[in-house]
Amino acid sequence: MKKYLIPFALSILLSCAEKEVEPIPDHIYSIEKMTAIMMDMQIIEGGIVIRQYNKTQHHERISKVYRAMYNKHGITKDELDLSMRYYTDNPDKLEEVYDRVLERLSE
Repeated sequence: MKKYLIPFALSILLSCAEKEVEPIPDHIYSIEKMTAIMMDMQIIEGGIVIRQYNKTQHHERISKVYRAMYNKHGITKDELDLSMRYYTDNPDKLEEVYDRVLERLSE
């Protein structure tokens, strides 16, 4: 019985230890920048829904709005896609971004 007590106690202690926060890689947008980008994306998507745009019929108009957003933030679609993949692979960080977006949009 004692031989199981030490591994059990160690596993409890290790599971209670604070997890080290992994920094966001340099080639990935910061949480602040992703928040600003995601806010603009939500506004664009909301406009599409409100105007009841068919994304196939209004593809060029929608693309133009997204290009303007990319220019505003000084980003490219490929860079955004890379950052989005990172954040979807790290749900705790993505949740932080969405929490900030919701907070700012509700203001």
